[in-house]
Amino acid sequence: MIKKGLIGIMILGALFIVINRLLGLSERRIETAMSYVTYPLLQFQRFVVHSFSPSYKQGIVHVLADLEKVTLERDTLLNELISLKALQRTVEDTSDLRDFMKRYNAQSLVIAPVLLRNFSGENFFLVDAGENFGIEKDMIALHHNMLVGKVTHVYPSYSKILLITDPHCYVAAVCSSNGVKGMHHGLKKGFTTLAYVDHRDQVTVGDTVLSSGEGGLFPRGFGLGRITDVDQGGYGRSITIEPSLDLKKISQISIVPHTFTDEASDSSVAEELPLKPAES
Repeated sequence: MIKKGLIGIMILGALFIVINRLLGLSERRIETAMSYVTYPLLQFQRFVVHSFSPSYKQGIVHVLADLEKVTLERDTLLNELISLKALQRTVEDTSDLRDFMKRYNAQSLVIAPVLLRNFSGENFFLVDAGENFGIEKDMIALHHNMLVGKVTHVYPSYSKILLITDPHCYVAAVCSSNGVKGMHHGLKKGFTTLAYVDHRDQVTVGDTVLSSGEGGLFPRGFGLGRITDVDQGGYGRSITIEPSLDLKKISQISIVPHTFTDEASDSSVAEELPLKPAES
């Protein structure tokens, strides 16, 4: 087919030469004019021959095979990267809890993932640890050396944690700067308050509120929040506290017995917490 096309081109070229000679055109002009007609045809012929040649077909097959191999390797590496990132995230999320385990001699500490959060009405977590993990009622929940709440219900596979932002979760607390004491409990919209504070005590905005350890349930020296507002009006003083933790973002907590031994708090925390001045 290609040969017939070339023969046709040659015949047309010969006719063109004869016609142009009859018209008296120079040989140079004839050749130049013919080149404009011949060049596209030559390029087309080269493309056709090259496209259907065995070497070209083999080249395409090899390129496609290499592309498939590279794509497979890319997908494998991508899956490995995703797995490594997931592992890294798990390590990062539990780093503070592991530091806590090193600092405190809590032999029965359990790291529990949060299964469900509820902030409508009662504030609580359901966590993935229950009787099967040795969890018991009144154990405390911690995170980043700050209080999360206490265990109120225990089931074989999971437990319910009443959060410090719940109005029924009371924690004996102390202001870190001057030792003023009160009872910490939850308010609406995620804030908390410090109640039963002597009206003669000075409470400062920005002060940090910690658990005092009184009452025997919650250990002392764990963070609760920061005072954001103090209403000094009369005896019914209102103290608003912003919790130290964003409980909506916590994914894991640690659960320990309320009687665990805190070697660090026995010394360092006691020195860090100032005592309330004696009244004269």
